[in-house]
Amino acid sequence: MKIGSIVSIWSQQEQRFIKMHGDGPIGCSPLMKDGILPNNWDSERFILVDAGYDKVAFWSPLRKSFIKMYPHGFLGMSPNCEMAVLPSGWDSEVFKVENAGNNCFAFWNSKHGHFIKMFSDGRMGGSPFVENGRLPDSWRAELFILSTHD
Repeated sequence: MKIGSIVSIWSQQEQRFIKMHGDGPIGCSPLMKDGILPNNWDSERFILVDAGYDKVAFWSPLRKSFIKMYPHGFLGMSPNCEMAVLPSGWDSEVFKVENAGNNCFAFWNSKHGHFIKMFSDGRMGGSPFVENGRLPDSWRAELFILSTHD
């Protein structure tokens, strides 16, 4: 993962990308079995922003917003932010990166205590509450593969 790169976030389990809709919620792309992002899919592209201390934020160049976790794990858009620079005090947009091996990562928000999760019905949200930021071994819906598109 290279800070400043344009990335897509794909769930191997659900075979979909994380997508930022224009109306606020974070959702999923249509099914994409091979994990290759089509060139004309811009809602699934994010700039990887350094949030310090092995943490990142995901900023959408199309929507000019960060992925934001709300209480109870709801995922939505941050207020508009013209540049991929995380304002100070924005903790709901910051995710600790957990390397799960095999090119898979999980993203935990310490403010709310949830991992980003893709549900089998095509919804996005948060995992059950996890106090320590350690992904349980049996959890798979919280694992994602990042691909760069620079």
